[in-house]
Amino acid sequence: MGTEPVVTDVLIGLTDEYLGEIIDEILEQYYSDQELAIDYEELLEYITNELVGKNGITENYERYYRLLKKLVKHRSIAKTLVSYLIYKYLNGREQI
Repeated sequence: MGTEPVVTDVLIGLTDEYLGEIIDEILEQYYSDQELAIDYEELLEYITNELVGKNGITENYERYYRLLKKLVKHRSIAKTLVSYLIYKYLNGREQI
């Protein structure tokens, strides 16, 4: 298993600021009927870690900020990506 990137509170805050509404929509739309005990902060950290790691971003906040702004401009792509990451997060938790 590779080393995971360092995810700081700043990066997590940016994720929440730009993708938080989409995350909430997806959780409500697809998972509201399920009894899920989701730790929102843990989910945000996971999503941030995935986005940071897949894009080679470590401490470059400006680069991550630009990535998030691009995602938000293309809302349908952002929703698809976030939905996949939530599914992946929940699936990974079930295997523990």
